[in-house]
Amino acid sequence: MAQIGRASGRESAGVWLGLAGLGALAYGMLPGAPVLGEDAYHIWDNPFLRLPAREFWTGLLGSHYFQAARERTYQPLVTALHYLLAASPAAVRAAGIAAHCLNAGLVFLLGVRLLRRRDAALAAAALFLLFPCAGEAVAISSYHGHVFSLGFALGSLLLWARSLDRFPGGRAAAAGSWLLFALGLACKETGLVVLALVPLYTVCFGRGCRRRAAPRALPFALIALAYLWLRFGALVQPAPFPRTFSYSPATSFGWYLRMLLAPHPLCLESSAPAGWLYWALPGVFAGALWAARRSAWASFCLWWLLICLLPVLHIVAFANLSPVADRYLYWPVVGFCLLAGALARWRPGRAALAGLILAWGAVCIARNGLYRQPRLLYEQTARCAAGNPRAHFLLGQECLRGLDLDASERAFRRVLELTDSAGTRAALDDIARLRRAGYPAAGSPDSRARRRQ
Repeated sequence: MAQIGRASGRESAGVWLGLAGLGALAYGMLPGAPVLGEDAYHIWDNPFLRLPAREFWTGLLGSHYFQAARERTYQPLVTALHYLLAASPAAVRAAGIAAHCLNAGLVFLLGVRLLRRRDAALAAAALFLLFPCAGEAVAISSYHGHVFSLGFALGSLLLWARSLDRFPGGRAAAAGSWLLFALGLACKETGLVVLALVPLYTVCFGRGCRRRAAPRALPFALIALAYLWLRFGALVQPAPFPRTFSYSPATSFGWYLRMLLAPHPLCLESSAPAGWLYWALPGVFAGALWAARRSAWASFCLWWLLICLLPVLHIVAFANLSPVADRYLYWPVVGFCLLAGALARWRPGRAALAGLILAWGAVCIARNGLYRQPRLLYEQTARCAAGNPRAHFLLGQECLRGLDLDASERAFRRVLELTDSAGTRAALDDIARLRRAGYPAAGSPDSRARRRQ
C-alpha cells in the first residue's frame, strides 16, 4: 500500500495538470459572474472586510468574531482569505476554483490507495470535479468553507494513512495529519467529521497497526476538545436564529441519495422533500451497507457518505429555511465518486463511467453558465423551490436591482404569502417610494433607459 501511495505521488503530475485543465474548462466562466446570493452581505458589503489590517486581525482573533464577521459558523481562515482578496470578486472565485481542483487531485490520491488502480482513481477524481451540485459551493464565495475544509480533511486523512504505513516517517506524517485537521476546523465546523473518518480508515485498512494507531489518534480528540471550547465557550455566540425547523432526517437523507444518483434539478434553495422515494432510498442504502460488509474499500466509501451527511440531516433542529441544499453534498460525494470509480475495473463499467463523466460535465458547465445571469438563476430558483420564501426573496431583490418593479412586487408578495418578513415589507415600501418618484412600468422605453443609467 505504501508503495502504491509513493508511486502515485511521483507519477501524477500529468494527472494534476489534467484535472486543473478540466476544472478551468468547467468553472472558468465563474470569475466573471456578478455577485450572487449571500456574497453581497457577507463579503462585498461587509464593513469588517474593509477595516485597516490591525483592526481586522484583532477582530478576527477576538472573542466577537461572529458579530464582526457577520457569520454563524466559525471559519476564520476563510474570512481571512476574503479579506486579502475582497477587492476582487474574480480573485475570490478563482481561489475557490483552484481549491476545488486541488481537492480533485487529493481524491485521486485517496482513490489510488483505496482502489489500487490509477484509471479508477482518475475517474473518481474527474467525477468529483464535475459533480453538478459542487458548483454552488465553488461559485458562491460565502460557501467556500465547504471547499477549503474538505481539502484539509482529505490531506489529513492521506497523511494519517501514510502514518500507518511501515516507514520511518510515520510520526511526522501523523503530526502533519493533526495540523491539517486543526486548519480544517478553522475553515468549517464540518471538519469535525474527520474524528470519525480517521478511525473508520484505521478499522478498514489498518488491521496490522491498530496498536500504534491508538496513541497517535489521541491528539485528534485533544484538538477537537480545544476547538469546541473555543467555538462554544470562549467566543461570544451569534444571536439565535429567529426560527428553527424540524425536518425529517430520513426524507432528507433520501433526498441527498437521490441527488447523488440523479443531480437534478439544481437549485439555490429547496423545499422540503416529499414522496415514497425519499423513504425508500435509505432502506436501499442500508442494504448496500450490508452487502458491502466484506469489502473494506466499499464499506469505507459507503460509511464516508453517511458520516459526512450526518451533520445536515436535522437530527438536531436546523436553523435554515432550506431543509436540504446542493452544497451539503460537497463532502459526501467523495464516497460516491470512489464507488463509481471502481467500475473502471470492467469494460462495460468504463463505458458507463465515460458516459457519466460527459453527462455531469455538460450539466456542470450549463449550470455554471447560469451563474453569470442572476435574473435567470433566481427565476429558476423560484420555480424549483416554489414553497421556499427565500427563493422568491432572491428573485425580488434581483428584479428590484434591475428596476423591474412589477416583477419585484410579485416576488415579494409571494414571500409574504409564505412567511411574515420585515425585510420583505421594507422592500415593498421601497417599491412604493420608487413608483411615487415616477419610475415607469417595466418594459417601457423610460424604464429601460433608467435601468441602463
